Amino acid sequence: MQSDPDLSRGYDVVIGLQAAPPFLRKDLGAGAWVSVRAITQPELDEIAAEVDSICRDLRVGSGAAVLVSKMLGHELRADMLASAAYVDGLQERLTRFRVAMRCIGEFGNVYARSGEARVPLDPKKDEHVAHFLLDPTFSHTVANAAYRGVHEVFAEKKG
Repeated sequence: MQSDPDLSRGYDVVIGLQAAPPFLRKDLGAGAWVSVRAITQPELDEIAAEVDSICRDLRVGSGAAVLVSKMLGHELRADMLASAAYVDGLQERLTRFRVAMRCIGEFGNVYARSGEARVPLDPKKDEHVAHFLLDPTFSHTVANAAYRGVHEVFAEKKG
């Protein structure tokens, strides 16, 4: 196993640009599926900065609550936002939502009900992805697939 170079000696570090990882189809049962690709570290860094900024705005009472309500699919009240613990929890949910928006490619046989009609979910619509992520099993499936690159790195380091 090769050791990491000693960067204190002035080595240049070059980061290569890579294409987005391939999509994997994840079975959801009953013939339904979702295709998900792994998140890249630059994307994750961008999402973390975005979500940190949104949560800072929430803590000072800005209009960010309207944006977050749309992303998560439910109304946020002032009493909810007064709780630091609640906003901290929102930060995790917002991160998961933003990762899902980046990493879900398509849905197959996944629908929302609108009265008697079944509406196919569109992975490019915030409200559709938010609705999908309300199911903990589906949310977990997407998170595991999106973070698979992180899981692989940890597995390599342990091995």
